[in-house]
Amino acid sequence: MRVSTLTRWFWRLALTGLSLYGVLTLWPPTYWPWQWMDLFQKAETPCAPDTNIVIVDVGQLSRQQIALLLQKIAAQKPRVIAMDVYFSHRQDSIQDSLLRETLCQVTALIPLYLPADMGDAANPQNQSAQSVSDTFFASCPRKAFANLLYQEQLGGRIIRYTRLYYASPSGFEPSLAWAAAQHLDSTLAPATLPQPILPIRYRGNIACFYFLSGKDLLADTLLPLIFSQKAVFVGLADPLYQHTEDLFFTPLGIRPFTHTAPDMYGVLIHANITSMLLHHTFWKKLPPALTYLLGGLGFILLGILADIRYPCPYIWVRLAQLLLLFILGALFAYLAYQDYWVEAEIPFLILLLGGEICLLTAPKRKPALA
Repeated sequence: MRVSTLTRWFWRLALTGLSLYGVLTLWPPTYWPWQWMDLFQKAETPCAPDTNIVIVDVGQLSRQQIALLLQKIAAQKPRVIAMDVYFSHRQDSIQDSLLRETLCQVTALIPLYLPADMGDAANPQNQSAQSVSDTFFASCPRKAFANLLYQEQLGGRIIRYTRLYYASPSGFEPSLAWAAAQHLDSTLAPATLPQPILPIRYRGNIACFYFLSGKDLLADTLLPLIFSQKAVFVGLADPLYQHTEDLFFTPLGIRPFTHTAPDMYGVLIHANITSMLLHHTFWKKLPPALTYLLGGLGFILLGILADIRYPCPYIWVRLAQLLLLFILGALFAYLAYQDYWVEAEIPFLILLLGGEICLLTAPKRKPALA
């Protein structure tokens, strides 16, 4: 092999690698507004409610009403109460005192969690999660971080992955979903799931869980026996979407190339993660090395086509790009239907960036009549 050819391939590999690294660093696919696997995230049909989980919508209830609601829920002895509600400051001395007393009384009988903040859930700093509620309310309940994986400045509030737990300097810290799942399944532990970040296998929206309105529960004198031995998630979950607070995009609601609206409240995302943990409906992970290998083989083929001395290499490289994208797309679609989580963006990027660089570094052809 001639030195010029070796040099050409060296620059191809270097430029493609640097370009790929730059894209993945500056704009990680995790936060893209659309991803390959969004095509295969569908709610279960028909969606039978998960009988282990109950969602309670607190709407715009006052603190006094939330305290009374917690008392009614606790009276039926659920396994755990996970509150995706925080109380950042004090408002009214009487209502605040009643709420604090209720939180302490319920926590003494039933595991009750208030949300904490760990910062960036994708890259946590070496620090403990901090309660987002005033210490007046957070002194008795347990804490679990409620952070979801998204970066609004990059890809909006699209939730595709979850962090289940975090080893902080002060010890093991669970997410809200992990804490709830552990009280339903005692075998759940980091040893059984060593990967703290997983793609979410969504069960569905409100229709896929037992759902009750907090306002209706307060108005009813005779409550249905629905909370006993269940995981109860308390938070904002308006079926009419009249409130935009704590509302996120999920792959269930994303439609490529069309305008979409946020489709799921945070408390329901936590419930979906808990349901996934309980029923072990995980996505199977395709080894990242395999996706890089497939992209790399396609890149080599494009480079060979660019180097062969024939007229119009541009057309042949472009046709090969399209064919390879189609073949990989068909393969990845098959794997997704077999419950594999495929990060197809990596090999697609390699083919797109590598094809451009192969054409850029292709040897110059002499005119046919020269």
